[in-house]
Amino acid sequence: MTDQKVVYGDSVIFSIKNGDIFYPVFCGKSCSFSFKNEIILRTGVNDGLGIKRRVRRSEWSGSGTGVTVVDNNSSRYSPFYLLQEGIRRTENEWQFELTALDGTVKTITGTAIIEGLDISADVTSFSESVVNIIGIGLPAIDESPSDPGTDENVDSDYWTTTAGTNSISGTSVDGKSLVGKIILAIAREPDNYFPITSGTPTNNEAKFDTVAGSITFSTSLPFESGERVWAMWKDA
Repeated sequence: MTDQKVVYGDSVIFSIKNGDIFYPVFCGKSCSFSFKNEIILRTGVNDGLGIKRRVRRSEWSGSGTGVTVVDNNSSRYSPFYLLQEGIRRTENEWQFELTALDGTVKTITGTAIIEGLDISADVTSFSESVVNIIGIGLPAIDESPSDPGTDENVDSDYWTTTAGTNSISGTSVDGKSLVGKIILAIAREPDNYFPITSGTPTNNEAKFDTVAGSITFSTSLPFESGERVWAMWKDA
């Protein structure tokens, strides 16, 4: 039997989020997404002579290449927009959206910072731009198109904290709530935390309560002055 979907891969759009909309970067020619696990050795009393390994941490990155444009419009953003200090030095949401020929949509969405941006040109050809991003935390995979006016179903924001406490709740800095959501990732400056939904959080764990819309850390790790908590979630 032949699986017809093996030929359905079509196009990928590399975008940055502004407000509630993802805008493609440049007049894109190509883009790439890379995910890598940090592999470390492990040992146990029953391992014998064979080498055992496990995943310690994970990281991701991406890049986009396209023809250089000098202005923004409703269809794409220029490299000069990305070079602004408020964009190049801050965390932003980025998305890789693949639409197959049968209409199936897959998106990879995550928070990242710009590692570098190059603009180059030959004398006889169009100028090209390349932007490289480095992920913060882990990306989320969903079936949500990034068309303006549709719900990406994935969102993120951060909460300010009170020194000496160990939990956050209520609305984020942009007025968003975690009540009724499914948590995807949690970060607390300067580390990432593993989300749990029951039990007592310890070390690098953070307990998420969807009913209360709260995130609680270990009592042995109270917030320090000025610390922030970032979260990514999707609708239940």
